[in-house]
Amino acid sequence: MQAPKPWTHWTNKGTFKIVPVMLGGSPHCELWLNETRLGTYSYVFTASASISNGEHDQTLGFEASKLGVPESAADWNGFK
Repeated sequence: MQAPKPWTHWTNKGTFKIVPVMLGGSPHCELWLNETRLGTYSYVFTASASISNGEHDQTLGFEASKLGVPESAADWNGFK
């Protein structure tokens, strides 16, 4: 069985990526910006929405919430 592809969205600050992972036998996903892991989430929609909700702005040192990343990973420009 082939591993699922990550969701990606390119911005002028780099590439956001949601990578499927298994933790304790349960599916989760990790949110990354370039080489920085921003968090681990139970659901893809929670990970993608966390960017536009401003949850990572302080950690990243810039307003990632203003980059126009869609809340739905299905609308990310690297999804297809």
